Amino acid sequence: MLTAQYERLGLRPDDKVLDLGCGFGRHAFEAARRGASVVALDAGEDEVLGVAATFAAMVEAGELTSGSLHANVVRGDALHLPFPDATFDRVICSEVLEHIPEDVAAMTELTRVLRPGGTMAITVPRFGPEFGELGVVRRVSQRARRAHTYLSPIGARRAPHLDGTGHHRSPLRTRPA
Repeated sequence: MLTAQYERLGLRPDDKVLDLGCGFGRHAFEAARRGASVVALDAGEDEVLGVAATFAAMVEAGELTSGSLHANVVRGDALHLPFPDATFDRVICSEVLEHIPEDVAAMTELTRVLRPGGTMAITVPRFGPEFGELGVVRRVSQRARRAHTYLSPIGARRAPHLDGTGHHRSPLRTRPA
């Protein structure tokens, strides 16, 4: 299931997209299908190898052409992203922050690599089988609008913290329900 809403994210062909904590790649694959230049990053070796193999299979199956596929798969750490400032037009971070003890540091890194005026989509689970399993370190308590039954989006918005006004705003803001 895709948890990022690509229309709200403003994804356009040729956008540079970071899928942080890509898992087995569902959001990276969809962004690539839509013509984006994708970097799929995960800490897990199995996940990174799986995503790279699936991209290759998509080209082989004709879902993507090798000439149109601009995808990199990177094994990395959310707290120390290996990219320069303002690298990405769009950032997707789906079902990841609840696994990272230093989630504010991870958000700072995501903010750093997002270009001014870029958009970020972040989702965390509200409830479900994830809790107590899969390395979840906390339940995220917030009052964001619900995207669908199981998930609440924390952000899919312009990056006001990088808007050039000189005002720094938290990249993690929610509105009361």
